[in-house]
Amino acid sequence: MTDSTVAVARAICDALDRDWSQADYLAAASAAIAAYEAAQWQLIATAPKNGKSILLGCNYDRPGMRVCMGWWESDCQKSNVSEKWIEGAYWNEADQMVPMYVAFKPTHWRPLPRPPKGETA
Repeated sequence: MTDSTVAVARAICDALDRDWSQADYLAAASAAIAAYEAAQWQLIATAPKNGKSILLGCNYDRPGMRVCMGWWESDCQKSNVSEKWIEGAYWNEADQMVPMYVAFKPTHWRPLPRPPKGETA
């Protein structure tokens, strides 16, 4: 068991206010790590095609993945293609969001993260 796994497991147990054995820590950490990994990048073939926005990634002809927000559109009235992935916006090298509406071929996807909790502006 790595130090980071133990730290994650102890944090889980502390949050639950439980006094567990090392085996319990390991099981809790394994479950937390599995949940974290499930939310990571997945192959595009597994992406939902329901029109909801998700993060999409594509490896073009340069190092690194281009990440954008996009969705699957089954009735594309802005083009002659009936179904395609739509890139709604992407972040450029300066971490600026650039709005778009173009079809492209992503290779990976992941869910959008939950918005932060806290004070409102």
